[in-house]
Amino acid sequence: LAAVDEAFRDEYAQVQQLSTDASHAVHRQWRPGDIAVVSAWVAGRFPTQTESWQAFQQRISAAFSDVPPQGRLALVSSATPIGIVTSRLLESPEHKALELAGSLYNASFTVLRWRNGGWRLAGFNHIPHLPEESLRTHR
Repeated sequence: LAAVDEAFRDEYAQVQQLSTDASHAVHRQWRPGDIAVVSAWVAGRFPTQTESWQAFQQRISAAFSDVPPQGRLALVSSATPIGIVTSRLLESPEHKALELAGSLYNASFTVLRWRNGGWRLAGFNHIPHLPEESLRTHR
């Protein structure tokens, strides 16, 4: 991406410089470069040795289908799998998965309940355990 996009290359250099300070806000927020990298991955824009977006979505969906509907269970995950599962439950277009993931706070929780033979969204992006604004981050 840096080889073909000068704006990305410039921002990447800036992020590298800013990230040397562990307390800098660059560690706690999405930047345009982050979005560009994820967008390129989703679009399959460049060859990569990582899992494709399509394969990733399929793996997350398959894992979620193995979740038993009875009892209580806590699943810990990053934002993107939560966005994928939530998007599917809401029957949203595929691109909404990333929008949902991007709206999640770090350490938030989402509640799903089994109702009428299927999973239903009961709560999304809860953060009552993060009372201080400084603890509420997106990256």
